[in-house]
Amino acid sequence: MRSVVTLGQVWTVTAESRSDRRRLCVVGGVVERDDSLLMVRQQGPGDPEGGFWVIPGGVVETGETLEQALKRELLEETGLQVERPGRLLWIVAFGQSVTFVFSVHCEYAALPGGQDPDALVEEAAWVPRSEALRRLAALPFPRMGKPAVAVLSRQAPVGSVWTYVADGTGDDQLLSVIPNS
Repeated sequence: MRSVVTLGQVWTVTAESRSDRRRLCVVGGVVERDDSLLMVRQQGPGDPEGGFWVIPGGVVETGETLEQALKRELLEETGLQVERPGRLLWIVAFGQSVTFVFSVHCEYAALPGGQDPDALVEEAAWVPRSEALRRLAALPFPRMGKPAVAVLSRQAPVGSVWTYVADGTGDDQLLSVIPNS
């Protein structure tokens, strides 16, 4: 039995395995406070010592809406309870995955501290905006860093769609950026 998540009139995706060659849906949340961004340090198998600093988020599970997934991921990774996502900041399409990144407003945005069930998040922290942009720009995965830096530094419009493919060596190659009109 297949579970399908319908995202408005735009995408139909599944939350099944990547080997099934269906689209994998991912959400991310940009939380800002006092000119700082909330970031998480992830340490996955095969990652270099110290891992990578990224914005919090993760895979939409079977039966979840984007809003439900974003709330769950932020709670798990940072301990913050999200009332409702803000506006859509950018979308990234890469291979069989589509990532939707939203602004997030939290009434009480204290020191983060979640309990990530995937055991990938080592810590969460408020990072000064300039340092956060530097960390995002340094990510070895352009599909994660370039749209974030461009939109958050106002070099690309909010709501833009970024399309990437992997080249023959596995590196990300930008195919197109479609600005939100």
